[in-house]
Amino acid sequence: RDFVQRYWVGLLLLAAVAIAGSAIALRDRRVRLTVDRVLLQLPVVGRLITDRETARFARTLSTLTHNGVPLLEAVRITAGVMRNAAFAAAATEIGERLKEGRVLSVPMVASGLFSELAVRLTGIGEQTGQLAAMLMQVATIYEATLQRQLTRLMSLVTPVLTLLIGGLVG
Repeated sequence: RDFVQRYWVGLLLLAAVAIAGSAIALRDRRVRLTVDRVLLQLPVVGRLITDRETARFARTLSTLTHNGVPLLEAVRITAGVMRNAAFAAAATEIGERLKEGRVLSVPMVASGLFSELAVRLTGIGEQTGQLAAMLMQVATIYEATLQRQLTRLMSLVTPVLTLLIGGLVG
């Protein structure tokens, strides 16, 4: 306690430098990719990010292909929409594999980021000629899953915050 009271200005400056340094480092693509890959490995946060990015990938790709954008161009655009650098890199790689004549679901599996359900539904959509509809279904499933997870997480966080605030006040 005496340490904090004595050196609070230095600690505040150190925190500001750390935050600014992190913000600058995250602008570098390699650092951002590494950080985003690590985030995907975290127990709760990783699942939330994966579900969000899967839903975003599927909904964007579905909307674009439904409106007549060629699949290769749609995947390129979708890669630019992804917020997680690991998913953006995977979408870019999927586009490269599509140029080689592969189907969409095969490089999705190879990326290791998409769930088996998302890949299977995408594969079914490709086989039946209903890719846009199946991608929309994938997006709907993962958005609903994400919403349930967030609701569950908030119900767990509320008591913890209440105890934390009570402890601080006490």
